[in-house]
Amino acid sequence: MRRESIAAEYVYVAAARSKAAKRIEQRRALVAPGLAAAIAVAPTLEVEVLVEVIHGVRLPPPDAATVAARRLARGVRASEADVSTVLARHGPNQTES
Repeated sequence: MRRESIAAEYVYVAAARSKAAKRIEQRRALVAPGLAAAIAVAPTLEVEVLVEVIHGVRLPPPDAATVAARRLARGVRASEADVSTVLARHGPNQTES
């Protein structure tokens, strides 16, 4: 495993060059002009959303509305737009094949 610096963040990628290149390309696409909002999500919210996804790992991946509702039930406010941003960045549909 190695890390790359992209948009003032470190991204950890697979040691295999082809896998790493794919993940780096995905991350750079997120910080492309017009997608800068993806960076604006608070890191604590990212953690909260990812914890919710991990807790439901045996279930179908939750949508943004479901995750936002679950977080609100636990006292953490999160807009569906912010949750969608986190799921797009790190969610279960992001694979390193």
